[in-house]
Amino acid sequence: MPAGAKGKYTDGVTVARILEFLSIGGTQKGACGYAGISEETYYNWLDDHLEFNESVKPARLEALKMKESQLAAIRRDDPHWFAALLFWLKTQGGYRENFGVQHSGEVKVVHERSEKEIAAQKELARLTPAGRESVIESFRRALHEN
Repeated sequence: MPAGAKGKYTDGVTVARILEFLSIGGTQKGACGYAGISEETYYNWLDDHLEFNESVKPARLEALKMKESQLAAIRRDDPHWFAALLFWLKTQGGYRENFGVQHSGEVKVVHERSEKEIAAQKELARLTPAGRESVIESFRRALHEN
């Protein structure tokens, strides 16, 4: 372990900054940047210092509880915030969606495209790459305006 990394661990401030960042829902990478250490050092500390490893768990749990309470209080008419929070819970909070399907018989999946969809796809295929980007950007602006 590099000498500088050990000094940062023993100063207490670096560890406190990591735990603070994790407890508000930050990522491990973000916590390392906030504390001024590399991710490699972070993982070394997890392996080498049991007390550090054990202190990360409550910080993560605190963040999870905070995000869960935000999810419970969320406005149902704000799909963007809901999607972002759900993404965090799945990627950082350990939430998993489990789906089970029971089936017997034939399965047929049909995707029928409308005439407008087919015409739009043909029109996009005729455009140059710059023209396609222009059309896509127009759609993005229209979506954000609504």
